[in-house]
This record gives sequence, structure tokens and C-alpha cells, in this order.
Amino acid sequence: MAATSAIIVTLLAVTLSSASPRDPGRVAAVFPPWWTPARAAGAATSAGDISGAGAVPFILILRGDPATLGGRLRAAGALVLLDPDAAGVCAKTVLEPRP
Repeated sequence: MAATSAIIVTLLAVTLSSASPRDPGRVAAVFPPWWTPARAAGAATSAGDISGAGAVPFILILRGDPATLGGRLRAAGALVLLDPDAAGVCAKTVLEPRP
């Protein structure tokens, strides 16, 4: 059981690190799934500008100051920050224009 848990944690860490944001001014923030959509949106807007939504209501795509966006999102309660393009679950609803 301990070996299986270690493998799962390692795979999760590798997956999350490979999906880290390429552009620190544009990120997909994953908030706690038990939060209401309104709470996640409120936390997100306290850190940056919401520019899209993910496939689930607790994933939001944000733009903001590259120097502070990540720290502000973590302080607001984001569990994980991902690259919106690399994280397939983040691409359901996009409000921003594609480059």
C-alpha cells in the first residue's frame, strides 16, 4: 500500500510540474473543488482578471501581473497553477482570443 501511494504521489508531482504555466501572466488556477463557483470567482478576481473558465467551475483562467499573479492566487486559495494550454481540462470555455 505504501509503495502504491508513493507511485501515485510521484506521478501526480511529475504531471503537475510538466503543466506549470509557461507565461506567469496567464495561468489556470485550480481552486478547492468543494468551493462554490462564486467563492472561486471571488478569490480569483482578488488576484487578477478572469479571462476564461475551465471544464469545471473551480478552474479559472486568469491574466495579471506576471511578477505577482502566482503568489496572489496561492494566497487567495488556489491549490495548483497550470498552463491553460497544456491542461486539457481548462479548455472548455474560453473568453479570451486565441493567439
